[in-house]
Amino acid sequence: MNKTVNFLIWFLLFIWLLINFAPLFSDKFQWLKIIDFISGRAYSLVCHRVDYKLICCDDGCTLLCARCTGIYSGAFFASTLSLFTSRIISPKSYLYYLSIFAIVIDIIFYNLGVYDYNIPIAFSTGIFFGSLSFLYIRNGVEKLIQEFR
Repeated sequence: MNKTVNFLIWFLLFIWLLINFAPLFSDKFQWLKIIDFISGRAYSLVCHRVDYKLICCDDGCTLLCARCTGIYSGAFFASTLSLFTSRIISPKSYLYYLSIFAIVIDIIFYNLGVYDYNIPIAFSTGIFFGSLSFLYIRNGVEKLIQEFR
């Protein structure tokens, strides 16, 4: 993909995460409450938004749960890397399966009552999965573009 497309993807992920974290700062900036109200409905389409699974600080909470925030943060991190490297990063498939396995194990352990919901674990498994997912999707699009040429 060319640099313009990479930057556009990076910018869209940046805005998505910025709006996700906006409620954490709405006490300091009152105009963010409008964004929180409008975007809360849109974010509920991609995440369950269960209260105890949100990342909270002071009186505000993110619009996405910890795992979804991690997934989008991981995608943002990987897109940032793709801006600064011309080399196509192609992760091994076992890493992708390992990231899915980590999420499944976390969900199973939580549902079995082995431990309570753990925001740092959910966030970190989300980052792992999100960054690898972004790289796989990006590589797939690259190969599709090459086939059409």
